[in-house]
Amino acid sequence: PVQANEVFEALDNYLSANTEGKKLLVKVDGRNDVINLNDVYYMEVSRKDIYIYLNPASVVCNRPIASLEKELDNLGFFRIHRSYIVNFDKIKSFDKRIVQLVNGEKIFMSPQKYNDFCEHYLKWINKND
Repeated sequence: PVQANEVFEALDNYLSANTEGKKLLVKVDGRNDVINLNDVYYMEVSRKDIYIYLNPASVVCNRPIASLEKELDNLGFFRIHRSYIVNFDKIKSFDKRIVQLVNGEKIFMSPQKYNDFCEHYLKWINKND
């Protein structure tokens, strides 16, 4: 027989691995915008603003990147640099310095983040197989 805790653990794994339909609420120009996480390529902090790059547009909000990083934990996003959070599902290739996205953009990765990034990325792709 299957134990209840095994079922709940499997459901938790599925829900945390699946970003389909997941949304992010951000304040933009005084209004609340809802962003589908599947549309996000990456996020970049510049001064106090966060640029959320979507396909084909971008959105600018004023929010600490640390709070976004925490909210997106286990949803297929990773902070690869103090200024960047990337969507694992939008990665085409990477090395110790650069992450290339499927849209061709290249984003700098902090060398200190590389090992942790690899660990999280491998877990993510194994969850989604």
